[in-house]
Amino acid sequence: MSLVIRRAKLKDVRVLGDLFLQASSLSLERGEILRKVLKDANSELIVSEFNGEVVGFIHQIFVLDPFHGGLNSYIVNLFVKESCRNMEIGSQLVRKALKNAEKKGVIEVHVDTEESNVNAIRFYESHGFRKVGIILEKSFSCSL
Repeated sequence: MSLVIRRAKLKDVRVLGDLFLQASSLSLERGEILRKVLKDANSELIVSEFNGEVVGFIHQIFVLDPFHGGLNSYIVNLFVKESCRNMEIGSQLVRKALKNAEKKGVIEVHVDTEESNVNAIRFYESHGFRKVGIILEKSFSCSL
């Protein structure tokens, strides 16, 4: 078993698009936005590669926050291919994201999930996250 955790590269865009399709019910083409994410200095996309195949990713963004007086980080997406779950891959991705945030001097790392997703809540709590509030969302319709 060979597991590598690394920064995503442009060559990963197609497989990342496929993983996003598995992770979401939204059937969207994501190649263009993934290329933008990879070029964005305030965004970090990390992949897990198992036996040479990209099987998971974590995406975090970094935001200067005047309220907290420094840099905050948000884990926007975390996904591991279903056949590779329960192999600690998600945990390794989170640990890598937290380590990178600490190196950058981040004050707080935030993550959100659906209230009904008790497995995700337990998972994040096991990595030191705690519930401190709620997140509200307003959606806009857009054509991609």
